[in-house]
Amino acid sequence: GISEAVAIYLAAVALLLWAGVAWGRLAGLFIALAAMTISMAAQTAWLWQRSRPVMQRVRQRDARDTAQRVAGAMIE
Repeated sequence: GISEAVAIYLAAVALLLWAGVAWGRLAGLFIALAAMTISMAAQTAWLWQRSRPVMQRVRQRDARDTAQRVAGAMIE
């Protein structure tokens, strides 16, 4: 997932920088900041999407462990 997110970032920033230069109506600094911000948001969204199944398993594991501790405390 991390390698995919890096590839998404690089592709998005390259595309957005190219589009900003081709458009040519704003200073390069503003184009670069916008490209980096949008690309990082895309990268973060990708990592969030990829982590959802893992986080669901972690929540299930934690709920199961909590239930076992509660049941163990009731027995004592």
